Amino acid sequence: MNTEQKVDTPSATGLLPQTDAIPTTGYGLDDAYITTAMKAWDVPGLAIAIVKDGVTVFSKGYGVLTSGRKAKVNRDTIFTIGSCTKAFTTVAVGLLVAEGRCSWDDQVIKFLPDFALHDPEVTRALTLKDIVTHSSGVEDGAITNIKARTTKTAIKRLRDIKPIRAHRGGFSYNNTLFAVLGQVVEKVSGQSWEDFVTARILNPLGMNDTYATIKASADLPNRAKPHKKLPEKKKATVMDVKNLDFLASSAGLQSNITDLAAWLKFHLDAAQSAEPMLTQAALDEMHSEQIEVVPNPFTLMMHPGSTRHGFGMAWFVRDYAGARIVQHGGYVDGFTSFSVMGPAKGFGVVVLTNMHNSLLPFALAYRVIDAYLDQPTVDWSGYFLQKRADHRNKVSPHDEENAQQDKVNRKLDKQRQLKKLTRKKVGKKSAK
Repeated sequence: MNTEQKVDTPSATGLLPQTDAIPTTGYGLDDAYITTAMKAWDVPGLAIAIVKDGVTVFSKGYGVLTSGRKAKVNRDTIFTIGSCTKAFTTVAVGLLVAEGRCSWDDQVIKFLPDFALHDPEVTRALTLKDIVTHSSGVEDGAITNIKARTTKTAIKRLRDIKPIRAHRGGFSYNNTLFAVLGQVVEKVSGQSWEDFVTARILNPLGMNDTYATIKASADLPNRAKPHKKLPEKKKATVMDVKNLDFLASSAGLQSNITDLAAWLKFHLDAAQSAEPMLTQAALDEMHSEQIEVVPNPFTLMMHPGSTRHGFGMAWFVRDYAGARIVQHGGYVDGFTSFSVMGPAKGFGVVVLTNMHNSLLPFALAYRVIDAYLDQPTVDWSGYFLQKRADHRNKVSPHDEENAQQDKVNRKLDKQRQLKKLTRKKVGKKSAK
């Protein structure tokens, strides 16, 4: 591995200089590779940070906030990070567990008596740990596919979704249950999820440019716009997106690579926090496999060379080149993000983009992983582009769960229509 690196140096701001001259050689990347890949993937804007042994060794933005505009992405640009939020909510609960205010083995109904899933027995048995390990047996589709506008409605609709497997019978990815977990944080702490996460996680880590909701960051000038690529259009276009603030504890955080570099440093070394938070042992438990993930075709395509796929507590865990890799992506309309760590080697990578359902963040991160694990250089962007072409642009981690959720949504929509018709008929009879 090339050892040429640009490391943090003290400055008035405590940040690396905002310059286009920072070399990426040594991390499996260079500016030419990144910009060429962005063009191939139609990604308007991207930011990437790399940390190693407690130091930010690379941090830079590329492209623009909005397609067709001049404002540039830099390391302070705010993106929606989607499901990478789930690890923050898990740490929030971890803090309450460390204080003895709750236990990972506590049932959800202990704190939320009205909570209900389709199966009453699972409702009674579901624990906080079941949620963070996705062991409920219930899947709810991609988060932007959830038909609700309030937290209460989203949680209520969980009881209408039939489980696809037994409780603790396998991995079942569920977004809405992290909204439930946010409610537990509020009930136990006496603070809103937003206030608790800000006071107990963001502030101690110096993550001053991270916001709990879209509403809180909507007016910031240095905020990336969401984009999608339409086949008939030459360039990416700005995308109208659903506001997910009602599911903030699942996918709502807005952040930048500067702050997320601090987040990764904390996970790799708990002592990075300015004040005591969680022990390294508690974090290591989150990064360790709690449940095996039986790989589907998408998983196998995404992780060639991995023979073991698992899930920890809000983190996917896999093996690669003899090392344990800890990671999670964030897919929401108009944005794709990816955070990954190699704990034994002390490195972490975060990539943020303002493009819908793009595999570019993974391609760039894998280049860095290969570099730090002394693996041969692979054109991961080219690999994923070919896989996308092979699947006719239908490669998605959410195909099966989206189909399941669409079926539920159609059923519920029909039920509501029938109720409306019934009310109208009753009203007409009463009027007579």
